[in-house]
Amino acid sequence: MAGSGGKTALVEALAAELAAAGERAALCTTTLIYPPPARLCRPAWLWGEATPPPDEIAAALRPGEVLAVAQELNQAGKLTGLTPPQVAALAASGAWVVAEVDGAARKPLKAWATHEPVWPGGERLRVVVAGASGLGRPLGLDWVHRPEIFAAESGLGLGQAVTPAALIRVLFGAKGPFRELPAGMERALIINQADAVPPRVMEAMASQLAGQAPAGLRLLKGRLRWGDLEPLT
Repeated sequence: MAGSGGKTALVEALAAELAAAGERAALCTTTLIYPPPARLCRPAWLWGEATPPPDEIAAALRPGEVLAVAQELNQAGKLTGLTPPQVAALAASGAWVVAEVDGAARKPLKAWATHEPVWPGGERLRVVVAGASGLGRPLGLDWVHRPEIFAAESGLGLGQAVTPAALIRVLFGAKGPFRELPAGMERALIINQADAVPPRVMEAMASQLAGQAPAGLRLLKGRLRWGDLEPLT
């Protein structure tokens, strides 16, 4: 999962849903995240720079439970990310692996630096989230992570209101999260916080995405905080 405005909520909800269905689920990151809440899983299994043997990984992943995995808990209280080979070792266990692959400093919108998202490789589905509560807001640090990059990619000036068209230019631009997609990769875009803006704004977003989104991209809208997710129409 990449993006902003509800990504962590989606990661945790998906892991919880898999566990509720009796599946084995691993939650991890390739960057930095705060530890998941205790209601979701027990304290994270910290691997350091090594990778446990396959039988140890398989034994730790129990049906009906979520297992959080990271390298370390840093001094800021965040879990540090696994390497791509470590994520691959989790996936080789046969469990579902849900990974958060970038940060957004708790802002509803973001632009991407050249080193992100840190996709681990080998994933079956890439999901990007954007928070509608940033639409109509002034382009700046209060609402957008990496506003200077967002400005350069969108054509907006700092302080100008963020429009659906500007957000679309960032999402599908040369530095956006959908660049360099492997052939056949399933992908989805979720415009979250749909209740945070007037219906006409979401209608404009849906209309413009319908004409500009890459072929095969699933378009969804939601209120992930409340568990709502549906097609963006």
